[in-house]
Amino acid sequence: MAMPDICVGSAGPHLIPLQSLFYGARAINGAVVFGEYNTVTAGAVANVQEDLGLPPTGHFDSVTREAVKMAFKFDFEDACRRIPGVTKIVGLDGSTENWWPGKPRKVALYGESVPARTSLD
Repeated sequence: MAMPDICVGSAGPHLIPLQSLFYGARAINGAVVFGEYNTVTAGAVANVQEDLGLPPTGHFDSVTREAVKMAFKFDFEDACRRIPGVTKIVGLDGSTENWWPGKPRKVALYGESVPARTSLD
């Protein structure tokens, strides 16, 4: 399953590679709490988005992930596949979900037959 958009309030081990990349690129201004997507991380994402010609939303979405991959040669989703654990993702609408590498796309409800997918798209 492709990783969902990431916004302020998200927390977990899968955020650390992103924060490390931006810290190394000197895009982060402020105290970093590694593993927490707070306003400092959102500010760094907005700075990078602006540098890459994207709207500086501060949300780490699929367009930003692709731009970061091209500009920094850093595949965030590939890095996340190698990290165990669960990350709480807060989406654009404030919804939350627990995400982990290999999370199935859909869990079958009673009476449904849906094959679980274990690979990321």
